[in-house]
Amino acid sequence: MSMDKNQSLIFYKFLCEKIGSEVVVRTRRIHSIISDIGAAEQKRITSGSNGEGLNFKSSDIDFMFLDPAFKVYESERNVVHQDLSIPFIMDIEDTQPCFTRLRLFNDEFYSFIEKNASVLLKNGRQNLLSSELYKLYHLKRCCFAPIFKIHGPCLSDRDDRFDLAYCLKCDKWVSLAKSWITRSRKWPSPDVISKITSCGVLTRLSREIFTLQLSKASQCVSKYFQRQHGENNRNQYFKYRNDLSNFLLGLSTDAVSGWLLLASFFYVHKKYSTSLKIIDHALSKCTDEKIYFQPRNCPFSQIQESVLKLMKREKLYTVLKTLTVQNIIFDWQSFVIPPELQLDVTWNGKGVVSYAPIPFAYFLKFLCHYNLHEEFLCKHWLRKLMSSVRTCRWGVRLFSTIHSKIFAGIACQMLGEIDNARFFFVEASISDFNISSARYRLSHF
Repeated sequence: MSMDKNQSLIFYKFLCEKIGSEVVVRTRRIHSIISDIGAAEQKRITSGSNGEGLNFKSSDIDFMFLDPAFKVYESERNVVHQDLSIPFIMDIEDTQPCFTRLRLFNDEFYSFIEKNASVLLKNGRQNLLSSELYKLYHLKRCCFAPIFKIHGPCLSDRDDRFDLAYCLKCDKWVSLAKSWITRSRKWPSPDVISKITSCGVLTRLSREIFTLQLSKASQCVSKYFQRQHGENNRNQYFKYRNDLSNFLLGLSTDAVSGWLLLASFFYVHKKYSTSLKIIDHALSKCTDEKIYFQPRNCPFSQIQESVLKLMKREKLYTVLKTLTVQNIIFDWQSFVIPPELQLDVTWNGKGVVSYAPIPFAYFLKFLCHYNLHEEFLCKHWLRKLMSSVRTCRWGVRLFSTIHSKIFAGIACQMLGEIDNARFFFVEASISDFNISSARYRLSHF
């Protein structure tokens, strides 16, 4: 018995070395759950090994997105007619176990769906949802770059790093699964459940991650709040102060991106000198020990490992806001994206764009000096921007390089260097999978 226990402990220690301790795995899992809850753009569920907190080296990133346009019902009598979603009915006749056809409940929706999505197939007098057409529809409009192939039930990128599954929701348990709700359960026992609830479900760990997500939410409140036309000066001033306070709360998201969003906020409000000071502060934080968020697990450098060891007694929240660096994200609703970059989120409909922090900071400095008519400093930061395209030390990502080239192209165009601008746009368009605005900018030269 003692030998079995020793073997179990050895195996447990081995697993901790490979995938992280129990606390680490739980932290990852809680972070995924809270991130999903706070996802503003679309209802999302992080799944797969990453969703379970098991970050293997070979793990891809799996997301399930709930499509709000459709709703699934087990039978016609369950349909909620006041619901804004288009209803589909489960049809399990002549299907394999655990599979179903989805039949359009009301044929009045047929022309609307075909006009906007074209995801239906005729089967006699019935209109059925086609899995293949549904995936092709989302593949064409997918804003996650570079997603461009179908991989089983998912959409994936060239290297199979991302798997995105678009799902339809059924609000009620199907008949076959209803027995699961009331089935007898031996674990956890009522005593264990009462102990858990008495201790409170909001642990220190979940509080820290929740605080981090609140910081992100503060940014979103201001980034996406629609400005009303015809506001008087008093309302505009109140709105400005309210937005500023939210961006200040959002500074704790990570070490850099919150500061750059604040700098962009001041740039949009034409406070160029203030924006420059904040950018300088943000750039001073881009040091070698910072950890840039990557789509895959990347090994830490020796400096990063040393700093993490020094901070191992700090709270998780403190480590994340001090050492990590995330990209700056804008979408078509954001009013704090510089006007010069607005095309990046509107050229192909309602888009989303993600910028690496250092190239974005260089470009924002260029824009500030340009509006202050400081030509010498404009050219200095343009050279820094062009240099960043070659070195790419801010996280090796293909689209970070592409956006840097677009930044350089816009800057050259503003300075009247048309040939250089065209060169950078062409360079960006070669490898962007037609996801960025590079080709659109070239066509409108």
